[in-house]
Amino acid sequence: MVTYYWGLLANLGKVAPTAYDLTTSTPQPVPFPSTNNIFVNESLFRGYFDYKNIPLFPLIEEVFLASPPTPVLLNDETSLKSTQTTILRSYTCSWRRIRFPVPLIISVIVADYAMIEGANTVLQVISGWWQKRKDDRKVKK
Repeated sequence: MVTYYWGLLANLGKVAPTAYDLTTSTPQPVPFPSTNNIFVNESLFRGYFDYKNIPLFPLIEEVFLASPPTPVLLNDETSLKSTQTTILRSYTCSWRRIRFPVPLIISVIVADYAMIEGANTVLQVISGWWQKRKDDRKVKK
């Protein structure tokens, strides 16, 4: 989870998280230091690398008949740096146009079927409960 978290943050171009103080009327960013980032802090990186890979080394050698990967050292050249990133959004439809009749009809039928089937299931559950309640009253009389 730790590696996933810091890797996800790195994909967003950050080396440290930023929180926002929501106690004020205008939330202000509160930056955190990057000292806990395993891709920046060499001692943390070495600890996670050893924890993850040392138990796997014998398995890699046995199964793949290969030598284990060489340890990666974290230094000024290999440590993670903050970068500016842009999140792009794209849409499947870039201009308005009338759909072809067959895909339009199929889309409408599928959507309607889903809605009707969901309503039918709810109706069956309610009517089953109602019928059971009615039958229980007849037995009691």
